[in-house]
Amino acid sequence: MASVVGSIFLPAVIAGLVSHAVYKRYEPSVNAFLRNTIFLAAAFMAWAFYTQREIKIVSILGRTALFSVLQLLILCLSISVYRLFLHPLKRFPGPWLAKLTKLEGLYRASDGLFHDHMYGDIVRIGPNELSFRNASAIKRLHGKMNKGPYFETKVYQEGQGTSLNSLVDYDIHKTRRKTWDQAFSQKSLKSFGPLFNGLLDKLCDAIVGFEGLEINFADWCDYYAFDVMGGLAFNKDFGLLTGGAFLPLPSWCSIMTPVVFEEGPRNYSSFIRSGIKMFYLVANIPWISPLVFLFPIPEELRRNTAKFTELGSKQYEERRAQGTEPNDIFSFLIAAKEAYGSTTTEEDLRADSPILFIAGSDTTSTSMAFLFYFLARDKRVYEKLQREVDAAWDGKSPLDAGMIGAETCPYLHGAIQETLRIVPPAPNGMQRAAPKNGLAIDGVYIPGGTLISVHAYSAQHDPRHFTNPLQFAPERWNDLERNPKWAHVPVAFIPFGLGSFVCIGRGLAMQELRLIAVRLIRMFDFALAPGFDHDKFWRDLRSWQAIFKPELPMIFKRRQAG
Repeated sequence: MASVVGSIFLPAVIAGLVSHAVYKRYEPSVNAFLRNTIFLAAAFMAWAFYTQREIKIVSILGRTALFSVLQLLILCLSISVYRLFLHPLKRFPGPWLAKLTKLEGLYRASDGLFHDHMYGDIVRIGPNELSFRNASAIKRLHGKMNKGPYFETKVYQEGQGTSLNSLVDYDIHKTRRKTWDQAFSQKSLKSFGPLFNGLLDKLCDAIVGFEGLEINFADWCDYYAFDVMGGLAFNKDFGLLTGGAFLPLPSWCSIMTPVVFEEGPRNYSSFIRSGIKMFYLVANIPWISPLVFLFPIPEELRRNTAKFTELGSKQYEERRAQGTEPNDIFSFLIAAKEAYGSTTTEEDLRADSPILFIAGSDTTSTSMAFLFYFLARDKRVYEKLQREVDAAWDGKSPLDAGMIGAETCPYLHGAIQETLRIVPPAPNGMQRAAPKNGLAIDGVYIPGGTLISVHAYSAQHDPRHFTNPLQFAPERWNDLERNPKWAHVPVAFIPFGLGSFVCIGRGLAMQELRLIAVRLIRMFDFALAPGFDHDKFWRDLRSWQAIFKPELPMIFKRRQAG
């Protein structure tokens, strides 16, 4: 027995402890881990053959299998002891299972529910990851730091390219981001005013067709935002507002090509959300990407994610064939690639296509739906905003986003800000990696290499930052109207992130929100459908990287003249 212990257990203990020491310094990929495990087993087998030649080969194989099992058990035990009792982050509170493994985060993310900071301002949400909610940490954590491995996950991209969103290096991202900033600049977006208004005409016409009837307004927000992004990024009319039919196009979009999808264009918003959900689940543990096929993921989620991947690739190919001639966002990206081909590849452009759909449509449509929900729920706010809109625009002259900015329509601005505060488009935080030498936040030292993020939902719902955080109060964003006793910490307002990695589509989102609000408020009276269940509405809300809105049954009627 002693010889068996000496010949199997002792080598397994040594191999397990040495493996942990190496993995702490050089975290392996799945493939590297498997290679190392096989190498150790082969080395043990060779050693056993050499030192125990009298033992049968079957016995050697059995001992090798036992060695591998013991080695992995010792490795897991060593990792567990280290993470619970010796890790530099051991002093931070959090779920005990999260201190051991990110599988806890995957399990927590799978239900899509909102998990607040019940453990305090700094919570350990992974073996080497912290989540913050205190305002004093926000600017520091969104400074000049690289992104974490969360963003390197690839689940809805074809090819080997790297999208802008997947670039984790601060300097490389900053260089490539310049082209995107030009594409999404206010000057660029202003040139697309006719596109916005033309699609708003279609939206209003569609709503008139359902006048007095109950509609799921959340769907119509999807249709509008998706069609906007189609024209803005891909020079294409996807036709969601008209059901995908080939219709004569007005002169302002004569260069665009209408399209009909075999499965119906209105399915594509659900495909985008499937891709977002799949990304969020896998990104919690990036190393499982090669093994994702082994996990019990619903077939519909897999299938729809694949269709989103196909959609992004198809639109890239069609748009790429048109070159830089059409004036849209993609023309900026193509021009930059042709000018700086050494830093941006064709595969990078392909990888950017799905990101354009997400940045320009899904999160925006969610904010649209919630803005109208809050207005319909609060008659006082609705009527006050209606008076402001009526004074700002006569409903007949051409509508320009510059006419309804924060100075002209401060209450509208406040209503949009409140919507984004209560229901932030990106509620779960944007992962960063602490610099090599670490950093100090409020006197607390964070070791280098620690993954860190600010939980936007918790920060924006913290009563220390915003009094009565669940109350929809546009007045809180106006210094002259805000209750002087109310806490108001604007730095804690980060619906689109902050710093160099801030959401590229934030300007587009704000412009779309202003335009759709003014157009529909000026033209319609609207209300939630009779019997609307507010409790169910909030219970059905889910968060998988982005907010997944529930159905929003509403009734619209044209306003009477005067």
